Amino acid sequence: MRFTFGIQFLLAAIIAVGPLSTDVYLPAFPVIEAEFGSGPGSAQATLAAWFIGLGFGQLMHGVLSDRFGRRAPLVVANLLYAAASAGCALAPDMASLSAFRVLAAMAGAAGMVIPRAMVRDVSEGNEAARILSRMMLIMGVAPIVAPSLGGLVTEFWSWRVIFWLSAVYGLVCAVLVFILLPDTLAREKRHAIALASFLARVSHVLRDRVFLLHAATTGTMFFSLFACLSGAPSAFATGFGMRPGVFGVVSGGVAASFIIGSQLNARLIGSIGVHRMLHIAVRMLLPGVLLVAVAVWTGAGLWLLIPPLCSTAFCHGMASPNATAGALTRHAANAGIASALFGLIQFGMGGLAALAAGMLADGTFKPIVGLMLLGAIGALAADWFRPKAF
Repeated sequence: MRFTFGIQFLLAAIIAVGPLSTDVYLPAFPVIEAEFGSGPGSAQATLAAWFIGLGFGQLMHGVLSDRFGRRAPLVVANLLYAAASAGCALAPDMASLSAFRVLAAMAGAAGMVIPRAMVRDVSEGNEAARILSRMMLIMGVAPIVAPSLGGLVTEFWSWRVIFWLSAVYGLVCAVLVFILLPDTLAREKRHAIALASFLARVSHVLRDRVFLLHAATTGTMFFSLFACLSGAPSAFATGFGMRPGVFGVVSGGVAASFIIGSQLNARLIGSIGVHRMLHIAVRMLLPGVLLVAVAVWTGAGLWLLIPPLCSTAFCHGMASPNATAGALTRHAANAGIASALFGLIQFGMGGLAALAAGMLADGTFKPIVGLMLLGAIGALAADWFRPKAF
């Protein structure tokens, strides 16, 4: 089976549930904190809840998609995501909002794990990385447009409207999957849900050094990225007096850099290869983060801070498809479980970064830069030990 452009577009729209739900309400953090009467940085707990829910939700959907196929779990998950998003829109306090964000994340995680497994069902290696890169171009509209949309909605209506729009998006995705998406996992290849079998398959994947080091490389890079994503709204609002609408535009520019990196990767991967492209992206990350640190610690100003932030996002865009393809390449028979564990490591690290950014928040970029540096150094260490061939 080959994925047509239409199928790739639909899968990209489903994958976009993750970045859309992550980015769209970031500009509203100060407004949410003001409405609920919580302190600066408290809204980051809802983002940490989202990342943690995404991580564990992917493991759940990996098991379900290996048992029931790819299509049916995707339909149900999008319906549950829509319901949980409506709960977020109605939340009376920060604790309730965090709880509904966990539920929305656990449902929305299907969009992160199942499309990856579907790509692995029909391709591998360079071809899988190419498909993932093309899908990133399509889904890239979400993280570019989402912060600007969220900022405008917050400026002119209410942050709650953001979650009503998310609920509608989930419903539309469920209907389109039900009508248009074929299943890529044949019935004879599906695994029964049994604890002993599940643990054996998890153990098989986690004993694979190739998988672990690719996951560790991208996980530490995600730590760096999500420390910035979670801490930036409050830091920009407090340190630079940035309004939600302006923050949305800045976030869109950073997201665009991520997409540019993924598309450059798609063009170069045929001649350079998965392993070398990932190596290059990891090596480029640390200098970008160091430039961010220089801009922050010297007080160089907002417009000298944004370009290196964009450069770090560019590196993540280059790295992500290659790390995914490398991690999954030896696990055709357990693509759902492997994809889920990969996502659990990614977003588990992202959740830790968001929690740390909230705990260390002081209204400046200084603690954010420290966390970004920690992630970039960790990525270098993981890449050093990562097998370059298998």
